[in-house]
Order: sequence, then structure tokens, then C-alpha cells
Amino acid sequence: MHIVPSQRLFVVAVWFIAGASLLFASLLVIFLVPYAEVSIIVESEPVQTVTEVTLDPDINLPLPALDTLPDKISVDRGEVIATQFDESESSEFIVFKSANSNLLFTVKKQLLFDFCRSKVSSLLNEGSILKPGSLRLVVNDVFVGRNSTTAHITLSISGQVVPQNDYRKLLNKLSSHDIDALQSQIAALPHIQSVMIRTWPSFWPWLPYLNSRVRFSLDIL
Repeated sequence: MHIVPSQRLFVVAVWFIAGASLLFASLLVIFLVPYAEVSIIVESEPVQTVTEVTLDPDINLPLPALDTLPDKISVDRGEVIATQFDESESSEFIVFKSANSNLLFTVKKQLLFDFCRSKVSSLLNEGSILKPGSLRLVVNDVFVGRNSTTAHITLSISGQVVPQNDYRKLLNKLSSHDIDALQSQIAALPHIQSVMIRTWPSFWPWLPYLNSRVRFSLDIL
């Protein structure tokens, strides 16, 4: 059977288009389909300090330089007042009661915990942060001067500290897409208990070529 040049050119074009389409589809699979999840377990460390804060009903905004927060006062009518508070509690306000006064002092929980968080954070080494939601306050003393509406409160503050590691920066610095290389670098960081990397599809032997397809999840002990 004799194939004329035009027919031969048509067949070549078809094969070229088919090959290009297959190559394009393969590149899409390689770059867009693979996915990886890096699960990291980090050990936290306890931190504790004691601080004093003044509650003053005559101010409207916090005065951090003076360790003073605004509050509202009311008369004690025999209410039972808590002496310890967790950051995870849902209450909007915290009430303090003094043994030497018939006044109650109410401060916004967010203001008080922000104040205490800044006190603890100032003690941390560079590269460490407080574990979110880990702050706990214990009231040591509430003192009110004679004929005064200002309360001076001594608090014990405790929390958990974790390293502030930039895992994605480690990923971006990798010269290869080797799973073991990333796992080893993360495992070598301080306070890392374990690292597990899962890829999808499960048979995929490398990290995804697109770093945006790598997700990090952190579990803090």
C-alpha cells in the first residue's frame, strides 16, 4: 500500500500529539498527584514564675509598664470565688476576692491572660514559645489597702514551652526529594520525640516535587 507524503505527515502528527499528551499527563501526575503528611511529636517543658498585677477601676486601658489592668469593683455578698484559672476555660471574666476587704474585683480574662503570657514569654529562650492554651494561674494573695479600691494580686503562672521550629524551611532547603533526609533533619532537632512521613499514593518513594503538597501536623506532649 502506497502512503502519500501528506498521509505520512498526518500519521507523524498524530503520533507526536499522542506522545506530547502522554508526556503532559505524566508530568501532571508527577507534580500534582503525590501528597505527603509529616506527623511530628514534640515534647514540651514546664515553665513557672510568680508575678504581681494591680487592678485599678479608675483606668480604662491596660498599663503594661505599670503592671496595671482595668477592672470593675462590686461588694462581696458571700460568693465562692475560684483561686485558680485555666486558659481553656470559657468564662469572659475573672473575679478576685480579698480577705481584708468586702470588695470583689472583676477583670476581663483575656486582658489578664495576655498580661501573664507576656510575663512568661519574656523569660523564654529564643526559639521557644508557649504551648497554646497551656497557661494556668493560681492566686497567691489579693491585697487591698485601707480605704482603697485598688487590688494588688500575686499570681503563680505556669505553662508548657515548646521549640518554635520552622519545618517548612528545612523542607525548602533540601537538595533532594528524599524522605529519609527530611525525617533525619527533623528528628535531630531538640525535643522531637518522633517523626513519621506518609506519602500518597503509598507506593510513591519520594517527597512531592511541589513543596506545597507537603503538610506538617504537630502533636505536643
